[in-house]
Amino acid sequence: MQELSFRKRHRLKSKEVKVLGGRMKEALGFNMLADEPAVDRARGMEMDFLIIDGRVAYLVVDDVPFPSLRTILVRGLDSRWVDVDEGAVRFLANGADCMAPGVTGADPGIAEGDWVYVRDGRHKRPLTTGTAAMSGPQMIIADKGMAIKTLHYVGDRIWDFE
Repeated sequence: MQELSFRKRHRLKSKEVKVLGGRMKEALGFNMLADEPAVDRARGMEMDFLIIDGRVAYLVVDDVPFPSLRTILVRGLDSRWVDVDEGAVRFLANGADCMAPGVTGADPGIAEGDWVYVRDGRHKRPLTTGTAAMSGPQMIIADKGMAIKTLHYVGDRIWDFE
């Protein structure tokens, strides 16, 4: 696996963190950046990252920060979730996109294009993050097609970065 590399990395001022937190609140309905004392922004090849305490804590897509899987594990998250059956877990753990037949439940507030995280239906542990290709209610009833385009998954370069 390729190591995660950055073109630039710098410490954000508190004003910049506040602006990013506002964008997160606007996009997701919550601001997880409000209490962070020191945040670094790193410019990667595909996207930017917010690094807190030496770990990638947020992915920055279109200048909006979204929590990484490790952040979701530590802090928990009760919205923007999609549950999958056990048959889908091994594919998602290898970075596959989430297909609709594997979806067993979803937050009804999810709209097409929203950032979401996929979790194991039994243990409720996060597996991947990505963008929804269909709404939450559609994911549950659809019997074919891609439900979520994966951005980050357990075991990828972002997960392994320290």
